[in-house]
Amino acid sequence: MTKALLALLLLAGPASAVDNGQWGHDPATSEWFKSLHNPNGLPCCDYTDGTRIEDPASWRENEDGSYEVFARDQWVHVPKEKVVTAINRVGYAILWWAPGVAGPYCFLPGTRV
Repeated sequence: MTKALLALLLLAGPASAVDNGQWGHDPATSEWFKSLHNPNGLPCCDYTDGTRIEDPASWRENEDGSYEVFARDQWVHVPKEKVVTAINRVGYAILWWAPGVAGPYCFLPGTRV
């Protein structure tokens, strides 16, 4: 992600980031979401809502630690520096990909059942 694009996200993001209970979580889980960062240090939840990926067949790990995720009607590559390594407290995978941005900036893998 270029510095200019990152700056645009930082400036435009907070206006669109609203946690109005749409995920149905308690306050502690909402705070956990807001604490998530990718390995580059970019916050995941502060700028836009993530997309819940319910179907485990819609994401797969590559040998190098990157992922492929089916989103927006295509398989997209998520480099390992954008993969959140925190313990997944909700179970389902989540992809953060703001409108107008070339690719996802965070991905939290789900748990496999």
